[in-house]
Amino acid sequence: MLVSEWAATCPRCGTDVSAAPVAEGVREADVAAPRRGRRWRVPAIVAVAVAVGAAAALGAATGGPSRPRASPATVLDSLPYASTVGRYLPPSREQGDGVVVPVTLLDGRRFELAFPASLAVIASLGVAVEDSITVGAANPVVLRVIATRATVAQVFGSAHPRRSYAGPEGGRVLVFDGPPGSSTSYLVFRFGPWLLSVLDAGDHPGRPRTPASLTDQQWAAVASAIDGSVDGDGFLVLRTRTPAAVAAPGTSGSTVVFGAGATVDDPQLDIEDGYCGRPGSDTAARRWFPAQGGAGVAWCDPTTGLHVDATNG
Repeated sequence: MLVSEWAATCPRCGTDVSAAPVAEGVREADVAAPRRGRRWRVPAIVAVAVAVGAAAALGAATGGPSRPRASPATVLDSLPYASTVGRYLPPSREQGDGVVVPVTLLDGRRFELAFPASLAVIASLGVAVEDSITVGAANPVVLRVIATRATVAQVFGSAHPRRSYAGPEGGRVLVFDGPPGSSTSYLVFRFGPWLLSVLDAGDHPGRPRTPASLTDQQWAAVASAIDGSVDGDGFLVLRTRTPAAVAAPGTSGSTVVFGAGATVDDPQLDIEDGYCGRPGSDTAARRWFPAQGGAGVAWCDPTTGLHVDATNG
C-alpha cells in the first residue's frame, strides 16, 4: 500500500487497501512545490580520452622543440548514467516486524515504503529519482530529468562540457553533448550531493530521434529557472520558475527506482506516477509476469494512484 498526502487529489483512486502492503504512512511535505509506464533503463557510461602523443610529451620533458598540444577532445562514446552509479541509500527504521523507508519525489511529495523484514533487501538497494519538466507555456517542451548522488566525472567521465550557463545563486550549469550520432544534450546542475541532468531530445527508447528542441537562449533560461535543496531525509527537492515547471502530478513524470539493475538477476522496485487509470494499465490486482532473471509483479496502488513494479525480489 502507498499512502500519501496527495491521495485525495487522485480522482481515480479508491480507499481499498491491499492485504499485502508495500508502503504506508503519511507525512507533510517539507517543501511546497508546484507524476510513466514501464521503467526506462539507460545504458552504462563509457568515456574515452584522446592522449597526447608520446613524442610530444618527451619533447616537453627534455626541453626539446615544442609541438602544439592537442586540445582535450574527449567525447562520450555511449549514453551516460550507469545504473550502478550514484544511488542514494535513504535512511530506514524498524517499525514493528517490518522496515520503513522514506521517499521524497523531486516535486516535494513524500511517502513511506513499509515492508516486512523478509523484504529488508529493499532498504539496501539505493535510489535514483526521475521526473519531467515542461519548458514554455503555449507549446511546452517536455524534458526528462534524472537525479542521482553521482559526480560529474562518474557520469560524464573525462568528456568536456560544450559550454556553461549562469545557474541559481551564481553557480554554473554545464552542458554536455551525447556521443557522436546522438542528438541528446545534458544540462547538468549540482545541488549539494545531488547531480541533476535535464535531457533534451533524441535518445528516449521507443521514441523517434529528433533534433535538439531548445536553443542556447532557452537553455540559458532553463539553467537559471531551476533550483533545488535537500530535505531532512536527504532527498533532492526542486524549485522552478518560468519558463520551467516540474510536470504536474498524475502526468508522465515522477519515478523512483530502487535497485541498480546491473544484472538481470538484481532486484528492482519502480514506483511511477502518471501510469495508472489509463486504458490498458494495471489495476489494484497483482499482475505477475516473467522477467529476465526471475519474475515480476506490478499493480496500481488504489490509495495514491502510483504504479508499483517489482522484479526479482
